[in-house]
Amino acid sequence: MNANGIIRLILAAALLLSLYAAGWNIYRQLPGDSANAGAISAGPETEVTIIKYDAPEFNGKGNDVAIEAYRIDFATIRHEFMNGPHAEISFEDFLAKRMKGKMPVRATLDSDGHAVIKLASGNWWLHATMADGENAVEWRLPITVAGNKQTVELTKDNAYERSKKF
Repeated sequence: MNANGIIRLILAAALLLSLYAAGWNIYRQLPGDSANAGAISAGPETEVTIIKYDAPEFNGKGNDVAIEAYRIDFATIRHEFMNGPHAEISFEDFLAKRMKGKMPVRATLDSDGHAVIKLASGNWWLHATMADGENAVEWRLPITVAGNKQTVELTKDNAYERSKKF
């Protein structure tokens, strides 16, 4: 092997090593994706108050609203879905698959239509459902939690879906 071949071999090894180091550096900076990410927080928790406002079409129905908050970056997942080869499944199915194994923070509304949950700072996805006999209302809200206190309103305008059961 001549000197030119040895230099090429050293440069090839240096290139592979630098590519590995760059990939490792990016990997270390990625957020964790553990199943209990919502339960373990690195900092102080934010008190999030959830309020349901009655609308005429809710007919003053009770506050039987099940609330689940998932620690998930909704914008990143939407971007991943839009840029990936997922033509055969809907976004809702893709989202459900990505949330599998994640434990939500759960709450229900009190008689005044309020619920308070404590969440770590970061991106969360709030899912709430209100079933009242024949009708159902569903909310799907991406929220960014920050600060000491925060309020999320469940209204007819930000409801994801209103459906009638048959």
